[in-house]
Amino acid sequence: MEKFFWMYLVINPFLDVISGIYIRYIEISNGAKFEELSTRLTPSFFVRAAVLLLFVAYILIIRDRRALICAVPVALCWVGSLLCGYFVFGIWDIFRDFRYMANFVSNLAVLFVYERVFEASGESGESLRDRLDKIICLTLILYSAAIVVPYVFGIGYSTYTDRFGFRGARGFFYSGNDITAALMLLLPISCAAFMKAPGKLMTGWGTAHILASALAMNSLCLIGTKTAFIAVGATLLLFGIHAAVTAGRSPEPLKRIGALALGTGVVFAVLVVVSKGEVVGMIYNSLLMPGSIAAAEDASTAIFSGRLSKMLAALNTWRGGGFFVWLFGTGRALHEKNIEMDVFELLFYYGLLGGAAAVWPYLKLGFGYVTSLVKGIRVRGIPLVSFACVVSLVLGASYLFLAGHVLFSATSGFYFSLALLYSASGEEKYGRTLL
Repeated sequence: MEKFFWMYLVINPFLDVISGIYIRYIEISNGAKFEELSTRLTPSFFVRAAVLLLFVAYILIIRDRRALICAVPVALCWVGSLLCGYFVFGIWDIFRDFRYMANFVSNLAVLFVYERVFEASGESGESLRDRLDKIICLTLILYSAAIVVPYVFGIGYSTYTDRFGFRGARGFFYSGNDITAALMLLLPISCAAFMKAPGKLMTGWGTAHILASALAMNSLCLIGTKTAFIAVGATLLLFGIHAAVTAGRSPEPLKRIGALALGTGVVFAVLVVVSKGEVVGMIYNSLLMPGSIAAAEDASTAIFSGRLSKMLAALNTWRGGGFFVWLFGTGRALHEKNIEMDVFELLFYYGLLGGAAAVWPYLKLGFGYVTSLVKGIRVRGIPLVSFACVVSLVLGASYLFLAGHVLFSATSGFYFSLALLYSASGEEKYGRTLL
């Protein structure tokens, strides 16, 4: 099973691409949006459901009591949200609620399963990270190709199709926020993998990491959301500052950040040529659009893309539900559309108790890593990879508050959990850190 879970790290991004192509084909065949169809299950859903069962079986086989201790309160609070939805609001749609919670539980299971899988591999922190770096590199290339290639051939989805027109390109991915979060989580780690690699710049894996990072940055610019641009800008700026600060000891970091910037420019130049310059106008329009929306309507619409109204509506429903709803939430089925702001979904859908029980392992591992890192800085400064992990996790965690749908997503939630484990794997006290 552990060997399969290593294979699944490579298989997982293919599931997303296949799912996106399948959804696009079904929409074209039926002439309707996928969310409007009566059957909305993809082949990838069944594969991931089977993998979730394997996760559960693995946890039971190895008798991981920590995972079970975390699972029991989450399950009880989820049942509490179902009962609140039924008795307080008269809503009962257990399949919708179960499918939504199953995504969260699957991502939570990734933390426990892969912590033990990495530990069982017997590899040291550096060796383990090198192995994961290669998987992350290939994942970024595949995800980015599934955005860039459809754009070149004029197929796939636009990022936005609203009253302000069509803009941005997200390839075959049905959720632009989902793939944006996955790319922003993996991009800093891939950049660090290239910058830390010994030897010449243009080695086999060195070239692959340049290609992965360059494609990812251009893909984020093609997506064209505010958070996508922030991810590119923050990564280049922060890595540039880190390289400049360490340049006194060695000029190599500056050379490597220059190579990453050059690679990104080369990929963009190719896109300019094949699109006959259209890509420049599209990205420029995406950059200016938030300002145009703020001028036409208001700043909150420009910043939150309409999520604020959904959040306030959910807040009023939760607040008016009474004591038990405050504790266990309203459930998911009560709400027609997701808020797409994870922190508020946890609070309103699953209440104070359910939200706290659900995020405890994430908080425990995240704060444990930060604490270990701060202690280590006093001794050895902040290493490049630790710096990259901080950039990745800060970007990912910020997404939970602003415009993300990470913890309840099969794609970005998976890589948020993986990024947490990758970060902690290099610390001396790593292992059994989730409880």
